[in-house]
Amino acid sequence: DEWRIRLLSNAVEQSPNAIAITDNQGKIEIVNKKFSEEYQTKDEDIIGKQPQIFVEDLAINPNHKYVWETINAGGVWSGEVLSKRNDGSLFWEEVIVSPILNEKGETGNYVIIMINITEKKKMIDELIFAKEKAEESDKLKTAFLHNISHEIRTPMNAIIGFSNFLVDPEIS
Repeated sequence: DEWRIRLLSNAVEQSPNAIAITDNQGKIEIVNKKFSEEYQTKDEDIIGKQPQIFVEDLAINPNHKYVWETINAGGVWSGEVLSKRNDGSLFWEEVIVSPILNEKGETGNYVIIMINITEKKKMIDELIFAKEKAEESDKLKTAFLHNISHEIRTPMNAIIGFSNFLVDPEIS
């Protein structure tokens, strides 16, 4: 049993994703090393605070109320959040919040797993931009071919018309 606890503790501490455990009011009790690195903060500066201090523009974030409704009902919430480091720099995260039940089956704590998806979002934006450029290029190519076809067809019709005169024996 002690081995299992140590293994789980090491797994959380060494996770490549930021992890925070809060009390049932949402105040941070424990964070792993990655959390401190990601947010550029020290444990003593964030213990007892709400994780929302790291969310950019929380007031306009429509998910905030829904998160609490979901997790208070015993559900798991996940979504994308624009987060803010201590230095003010912003980055995107996929966040998963789920309740941890105590021996009585009540929510005693919450676990929050945060996965930095900034690079993934940049790649998606670049792919969307490239797709839009490709579609624009395709439209330009189609218009160009249509114009070229028209430009070639007009003189060809004239040539064919005049060549009919050349083969007509009644014309001198």
